[in-house]
Amino acid sequence: IVQISAQPYVCVRNPVSALAWVNGFDYNEHRTTTYNWYLDGQHRFSELSYTSTYQEYQQASPGYAYTITVEAIDANGCTNFSAPFQVVVLDTLAVNITSTEDTICKGGTVTLTANLDNPNFDYLQYQWYENERIESHRILGATHPTYTPESLDTTTTYIVEVYTSLLGPATPCDAVNQFTVAVVDDPVVDSVTISDDHICNGGQVQVTAHTTGGVGSDAYVFTWFRNGILMEGITDSTFVESPMAADNDTTAIVYSAYATQVS
Repeated sequence: IVQISAQPYVCVRNPVSALAWVNGFDYNEHRTTTYNWYLDGQHRFSELSYTSTYQEYQQASPGYAYTITVEAIDANGCTNFSAPFQVVVLDTLAVNITSTEDTICKGGTVTLTANLDNPNFDYLQYQWYENERIESHRILGATHPTYTPESLDTTTTYIVEVYTSLLGPATPCDAVNQFTVAVVDDPVVDSVTISDDHICNGGQVQVTAHTTGGVGSDAYVFTWFRNGILMEGITDSTFVESPMAADNDTTAIVYSAYATQVS
């Protein structure tokens, strides 16, 4: 009985390989066995040995199924063919990562998504890593197409590895890509200035917040307070108003603001 052992799947443009032997073989009895290898019905080569290994590069398209058969002829002329063994060609994977944000402030969060260029694969497996694709940087439990890390305090590169369990990891069909999330300091309201610090009752003043830092591509959204009371509807860095004195008496007004960003 002639038997074949092989990986039933192969990545495109990688060698088709198989091992053949005679069931219950004995080195002394079967070392002069001739193995005739056939691929898709075409004879490829012959080998005189007690076992035989076949490996050959082919150029079949993804989805194609090779058929391997082996004929064994021993020294006594006894002969038999193996059962056909099929090897299916798989395409290589390609992956890109998108993120809800590429720059955030400290303590912010993002959601990363692995997007396959050719998603029609079976038995896909995902694994995310932090900064380096080594075992010690593997993120436990991060085995889905999307990953949301906990709040970030430092700039971090996230790496995703995608493979099909039909082949397992670390094969030419694997896809790997990475995405860096930059983390910056929160914006700072450096100062609040006012056009006049002494006005008459009902006079007009312009109040302006001066802010630095944060995410450069994001606009600042301001929350303003007058003497600690929220000023509804004012979100720009500057506004104009005409305050009134309380009870027609001298009244001190303190304006304060803080800035936020979507990121």
